[in-house]
Amino acid sequence: MKFDKDGWLYPDSSKNKIHEIKDSEILELIELGKEEKNWQKMVRKEVDNRDKVNLTQGQILIDYFRMKNTSGTITDFPFGQKMITFDSTRHFFRGEKQIYAKSIPTLNRKLDNKSIEDQELYRAIANLRIEAFSRFLWNFKVVPFWEATLSDVNYKALAQHYGFETHLLDLTNDFNVALFFATCKYDEKLDKYVPLTKNDIEKNENTKYGVIYHSPNWTLDYFSAGSIINPKMLELFQNNDKKIYEIDSGKFDGIAFQIGYQPLMRCSMQSGYVLPMRNSVPLQNDTKFEKLYFKQSVELSERVFKMMDEGKKVFPEEGINAAKEKIDEIKNLTIFPEEDIELVYSRDINKEIFPSLKGFKDKLLGFKVNGKNIMITKISENFNVNEEILNNINKYYDNKNLLDYVGGKIFSRPSDIEYFKQKYIYIYGKGI
Repeated sequence: MKFDKDGWLYPDSSKNKIHEIKDSEILELIELGKEEKNWQKMVRKEVDNRDKVNLTQGQILIDYFRMKNTSGTITDFPFGQKMITFDSTRHFFRGEKQIYAKSIPTLNRKLDNKSIEDQELYRAIANLRIEAFSRFLWNFKVVPFWEATLSDVNYKALAQHYGFETHLLDLTNDFNVALFFATCKYDEKLDKYVPLTKNDIEKNENTKYGVIYHSPNWTLDYFSAGSIINPKMLELFQNNDKKIYEIDSGKFDGIAFQIGYQPLMRCSMQSGYVLPMRNSVPLQNDTKFEKLYFKQSVELSERVFKMMDEGKKVFPEEGINAAKEKIDEIKNLTIFPEEDIELVYSRDINKEIFPSLKGFKDKLLGFKVNGKNIMITKISENFNVNEEILNNINKYYDNKNLLDYVGGKIFSRPSDIEYFKQKYIYIYGKGI
């Protein structure tokens, strides 16, 4: 197998065909992944040597996108955040361990068959839970320190990776990562991934096949040079109305955003991107993705599991895992503080559906989730964790060299330095 000049594996990709691939072709795709790693190294070398050459006007634009495809670059995102990029490749993948009827984000599934008003109320509850998760993360020293000195935190993307309901779908730029998720399963009790068993595979006709979705990055990636010919992405680059929209507002549907380096490591270890899909069609109907089906086997699953260091390459045993019980509790919250409700109302709620904050609150109080009434409190819950667990998590991150974690070098502009200087003052109440 090989990619053509436009990055596709098959010339009929636009016809939305399903292609069944063999184990030998999976191995070929793994080899193509190695070629992408070499391309990453080449781009990194060019960026490292950029100060030694005089760039022509045409090369400046190329250099702009090279920088955004290289780890350690502080980059502006159109939803109002500055984050540190990791190495990009020229492709996106998504792996699924069986054939699904619709590949859509978790929140999209929860909103199916609900009225417009109930959809907005449930969406608000999902966002309120993410607000609580964001506040919970500030218990750990690495999170405020990261925000004050390195980059903003994409809390919605983090929440997505830790099991919260969002309008975001996970993608990766690493075929091996996608293959892992397509051939292994998550064990809730063990809180880790394990290989598929014969019973898992033979459960029904759909479980006999794994699925890989593939797309060249120029069709989706906000940081691809190809984005300059995409009218929707060009509009975002220009941002004429200067308004900041939330990543899951629907404004960015169909555009893939790198999650970048975050204070929790799962996202970057999975080379994670998110694809906003608030109003998008399922991947099964999206002609930007090639559909690759393969027959599952215990042998393939165990081989991939071993190749990915028994899951540790994509699902690290990071400190935050010790707080899983508290995170699971936050995922099911039905009691929310007044200040979070006001924030979510101002930022996320459709004012045509709920014109007033009071009306929104009244409807929330009459809403039930899984049989539980929504309640509003005056005081914010910090979700403090057990002191021993907290100390162990802090100790885990204290032992990490954050500069090494983000590639050993940070590329930033004077405006970025000033931005984080002001954030440091705001968070810690003093200058650097």
